[in-house]
Amino acid sequence: MSLPEYIPMNFVLTAPKLRRMLICSAAIIALSHFTAPAMAQEQTKNSANADNNQPAASNLVKSTNINNNLQPIKENGRDIYTAEQFTRFAPQNALDMADQIPGFSIKDISNERGLGSASQNVLINGKRISGKSTDARSILSQIPAKNVIQLEIIEGSTLNIGGLSGQVLNLISAEGQWSGTFDWQGQIRPHRGFMWRDAEVNITGPALGGKLALGINNEAGRRGGVGQEIVTDANDNLILFRDRATNNRFDNPQISMTFNREAGNGNIFNLNASYARFFFRRNQSATLIDNNQIVGEEFPRGGEDEWNSEISTDYEFSLGKGTLKLIGYYRFEHSPSFSSFETRFSDMRPARGSRFERDMDESERIIRAEYRWNKGPNNWQFAGEYAHNFLDSKSRLFTLQPNGQYIGQMLPHPNSRVEENRFNASVNFNRALHPKLNLQVNLAGEFSEISQEGAGGLTRQFWRPKGKITLAYKYSPSTDINFIAERKVGQLDFGDFISSVDVQQNNNNAANPDLVPPQSWLFTIDANQSLGKLGSLNINFNAEKISDIVDQIPIGPNGEAPGNLPRATQYWMGGKASLLLDQLGVRGGKLDLNILLQNSRLRDPLLGNIRQISGNTQTHWFVEFRQDIPNSDWAWGASGELQKTAPYYRLNYTNKDYYSDPFLRAYIEHKDILGLKIRASLMNIANQKEAYRETFYLARRDGPIGRFENGFNKVGLFYRFDISGTF
Repeated sequence: MSLPEYIPMNFVLTAPKLRRMLICSAAIIALSHFTAPAMAQEQTKNSANADNNQPAASNLVKSTNINNNLQPIKENGRDIYTAEQFTRFAPQNALDMADQIPGFSIKDISNERGLGSASQNVLINGKRISGKSTDARSILSQIPAKNVIQLEIIEGSTLNIGGLSGQVLNLISAEGQWSGTFDWQGQIRPHRGFMWRDAEVNITGPALGGKLALGINNEAGRRGGVGQEIVTDANDNLILFRDRATNNRFDNPQISMTFNREAGNGNIFNLNASYARFFFRRNQSATLIDNNQIVGEEFPRGGEDEWNSEISTDYEFSLGKGTLKLIGYYRFEHSPSFSSFETRFSDMRPARGSRFERDMDESERIIRAEYRWNKGPNNWQFAGEYAHNFLDSKSRLFTLQPNGQYIGQMLPHPNSRVEENRFNASVNFNRALHPKLNLQVNLAGEFSEISQEGAGGLTRQFWRPKGKITLAYKYSPSTDINFIAERKVGQLDFGDFISSVDVQQNNNNAANPDLVPPQSWLFTIDANQSLGKLGSLNINFNAEKISDIVDQIPIGPNGEAPGNLPRATQYWMGGKASLLLDQLGVRGGKLDLNILLQNSRLRDPLLGNIRQISGNTQTHWFVEFRQDIPNSDWAWGASGELQKTAPYYRLNYTNKDYYSDPFLRAYIEHKDILGLKIRASLMNIANQKEAYRETFYLARRDGPIGRFENGFNKVGLFYRFDISGTF
């Protein structure tokens, strides 16, 4: 029996559920006709804190000079947008504004070691966001839209902030009085009905001579579906057929607090604290069918009940001819988890099963000092950092006995502790070489000592140089080009040092105490082109040469573990375009396009052939159209997205995940329903399915194939509702 790459399956929503979906949408549309127009938001113009290289409050652009077409004012190398330009989007917070800046996108939190240089491309009143895990999107969502004065896009290498290059957003906001924002999302899914999803409430205002922000939110996920899987031998002869159902859910509730205060003498104090829980459950079931007869059932399960806390503080003050910033950071995480797999047969055979449990405690402590001063055209920053990290792990394995009881089994080295002490020093230099050319140099080095107790435990020491050189060239008033060369040191996952058991695929990872941090040279050309009233365009080219890359390697005659390979390379090109369609006759229209093309190469440690890095993204594209209908409170839009990844490799197994179709959605939005902004979205219009093809070998990938497993999971069409507002 020959199998196609994708196995189709028909899926139909029941008529009652479809009627309920349509009624919900109709109710929202009808309600909007009886609501009042949105109230204008008062904009305050208090002074904003700024670094030496940032604009003073007196230089703020007056809103009367700006129209509402998202065309920035260019001043001293900055693209300036006033808050009024985003009125048509009815923003509830600063994040709603930032997401609409043409050609700009917020970078995710970096996973680099320690605090190090700045990585997120967002500043608040000229200041770097305090804390390591404090996400820029979360901070922006805490700032009410009425407190925003203007948003500036600046070339990062012109700032005296180590690590920043390319487009950086500097948000100028006023303190304002106590106010808050909230956001809630809900879903209606096939087979599961109505579900609560994400929710967030933030309040901010003056307190203790500074600014206090409090937030509570829950990031939630409810995913699942139905699918089929066909198991065949090496010649594609049918072995088994599975009917599968999946129900995955997680909740990540968190409370957070930030406090900022600037004294009359210019000293600045920041405090961030958060506490979060993470609850995850994976429940699957599969009916095993052979020759049209049910022969058994499988029950893969998994879960985690984590809690973590974090606190960070910094204090900046004048010292000599410069400023000194002292930073402290602490994070602790407790993560008990389990995975189990059980097979029950329809005949008299006893059930089979196993369960793997692990308790992990992780901690990170950092102390850092930064001293910065300006001398003529030269800007300098020296920094020193000490970090202490550890991971404690305790593992247990159980197998199901014929009497139905799970009995503990012996594990080699079930308990382990990995600990690291690390010192880092850096110097950052910034200077304008020419009115059109700016240079930023960051030179750094780190000394690390990693020790492990347990499986083959040993202590090792490393010295790693790193740094970054950026040349920012202002080719023309509308064209910026960055040339970047960077030496990077990767972050090790301490979990890779510890043995683990995959109870479903019967794949085990041995402990590997010989892991070392990967290093790489990264070269980037990044170009930003303003298209005037039509929008903006960004294109970047990247090449990375990696040494000591972490991948699966052979351990002994039959084992495997994460280990270091000598070298790998990857190349990628990215492009972003934001087109404002008013000039093309579509009033209020905006088109955003993102594309990523990536290729990679490494030598397989088992076969010796050249292949791609396991699981790397190969292509990804995203396109979204939005129209804010003129002279109304209505907007509508649609988007599409598709990603392709390289296969995932183990020594006895390969897996290729892919999607059958693009993920398409369409939405309609009303900006003032009883003071709320409400959006109704129709999700997965093209009926995208998650598909996979797994290859299992009898021993290792250099030997004969044992079987293939081809399957898919179908999520189906579903509705989503978003409600946001201010108070």
